[in-house]
Formats: sequence, C-alpha cells, structure tokens
Amino acid sequence: MTVRKVGVLANLEKQGVSSVFERVCAWAKQQDAQLLTNATGVQAKPTLGNPFGVETADLKALFRDADILVCLGGDGTLLYAAQLIADAAVPVLSVNLGSLGFHTQVNPATLDACLHRISEGDMPVERRMMLAASFPDRSSGAETPVALNDVVISKSAWGHMVTLRLSIDGQVVSDISADALIVSSPTGSSAYNYAAGGPVFFPTMEALILNTLCAHRMRVTPLVVSPEAELEVVLRPRRPEDSAQVLLDGQPWNTLADGETLKISRADVYLPLIVFENDFYRKLREKLRWGGLI
Repeated sequence: MTVRKVGVLANLEKQGVSSVFERVCAWAKQQDAQLLTNATGVQAKPTLGNPFGVETADLKALFRDADILVCLGGDGTLLYAAQLIADAAVPVLSVNLGSLGFHTQVNPATLDACLHRISEGDMPVERRMMLAASFPDRSSGAETPVALNDVVISKSAWGHMVTLRLSIDGQVVSDISADALIVSSPTGSSAYNYAAGGPVFFPTMEALILNTLCAHRMRVTPLVVSPEAELEVVLRPRRPEDSAQVLLDGQPWNTLADGETLKISRADVYLPLIVFENDFYRKLREKLRWGGLI
C-alpha cells in the first residue's frame, strides 16, 4: 500500500505525546507523505472538555482522505477516532499512551517497527463491527451516529431507575427496570458490558450483546442476539418528568423521552483496525487480571 496522506490524531493531554508525534512525523516525511493532524499550528492546544483542540466536524473533514490514521492516546482516543473516520473506512493504527490500552494495538516501544512494516506493505487489518443508533420517529437529516464499543440507555437522575420496553425484530421481549441497558459490540464486550458481568466476545466476531446495570429483577441476564437483529427501546416512565439519556461509547449523545423509540442495530460501516499481533488472550490475562500461567 502506498501511503500518501498520513493522518495523526493526538490526544494533547497525554504525557509523552510530543515525542511520539515527532517520530510519526519523521516517518511520514520519509514516505514523502502529506501530514494531516490536529497537533500542529495555533490550535495545537487542548481546550476545556476537548483534548484534541479541534472541533469534531473539522477533524472529520481533515482525515477523510487519509490513507492511514495514527491515533496517539488511549482507548478513548481510539473510540473517538472510530467515529471520526467511520464513513471513510480509513485504517487506524492506535498507539497506547494511556493507562489500560486494551483496544490500542501498539506501544511506543514497538511503534517504529510497526511503521516500518507498513512502509513495506505489511498492514494486517481487522474489520471491527460497529453499532448504529437512531430515532426513527424523528425527522432529521443528520447522519446516523455510530459506536465502536456500546450504546447505553441510562437513567437521568440519581436515586431512580429507568424502565424500558425492549423489542427485538418486532417482538416485545420485556420491560426492564434498571440503572441502564447496555448494548455492546464484540469489541465493546470487554468494556462496560464486562464490568456489568456480561460475557467477553472475541473482537472480530459479530453479535449484539445486551446487558443491564443493577436490574430490579435479578432474573434479568445478559442476552446475545444475531448481528442482523434490530433492537427497539421505548421509555416507560413512572413519573411525568422521567427521561433517559443515550450514550455512545461513554459520551452523552441524546435524550430518550416518553413515547419515543430508539433503534439500535449493526452499523453499515466497520472500523478497519490495524492489528500486527493477535494478543487478545494475553490482554485478558494481563490487563483484565484474569490470572497468569501456571
């Protein structure tokens, strides 16, 4: 693969990001490639609530034509990058500068070797399933947002549960009273879903994993359905003021009000994630503390 445009998404709040950024810039220069990044110019400073210093719409336009996107940060940076380039299908190389780095694939010590392999045309890519969320009853021309990890429908006020009616492929499943309903992808199964006691899926599989957080009825267990399934969630308020918030990959996105339907399904787009080593099970042992080898 010939790399002519290198995108670099840098989390400007991460310690050590400058030195790693300079190494990627040097590699891009060796490739005689154009550099597209949020980390140069007068805007290269994090702003309140925005560790990238540039608005999301501008970043989408910036990286749309990149041949590769290098992410410098942690798992949160990768999740943000997935939303930025979802429609453009730009391969992503994620470099871990965070604390956990479960989804990130490269660390600073191995970065140069990985970039060299890309220069040689060796760029193994995994297609990671993503989720789409929409309000079919709303008339909006806005694009359908996507999430790599999960879509969460959560209570809006502390001390109260949220009651949701869940339907799958047009069939009513149950009314669920809980702190939240979590719908995750296989990639996201090791995140919020796992913390809530759900099963971990190998990330290249395809399925929709449904789980609840602190369900009122203890009989509620995680449910795994086909990736072709279409989920519909309707708020069943117990009080007139009740509402639910919808989060995509942990970020607030919208509000689900009484009488509205939220639709969740597999997205039409996938994240092309560059993966040089299949070390998923090592990460389970070391990062999620599953235990060592005897």
